[in-house]
Amino acid sequence: MTGIHDVIIIGSGPAGYTAALYAARAQLNPLVFEGSVTAGGALMNTTDVENYPGFPGGIMGPDLMDAMRKQADGHPRRVRLWRRGRPDVSTGRDRGRHRVCRGA
Repeated sequence: MTGIHDVIIIGSGPAGYTAALYAARAQLNPLVFEGSVTAGGALMNTTDVENYPGFPGGIMGPDLMDAMRKQADGHPRRVRLWRRGRPDVSTGRDRGRHRVCRGA
């Protein structure tokens, strides 16, 4: 996968997926770097999430993150999810643009 992305999000917890959805709605072509082992952040290891809006009876952490990932992945304006490797953001600037190289 190559190309220019207006927004790059490192992390796939609730904040990462939410940022990706808003960026996609704004037509910013987001790319999300998910964890190399598992996507979903720390909530993947959480049992009951009782303080998330919309779930008055609570929801299991992995179930919530699965639903958020499906919503981001299925967004009509395309959120690109990348799970392999880690981003290398140490390459600096080139003509006002940042370069991000994905690890294999």
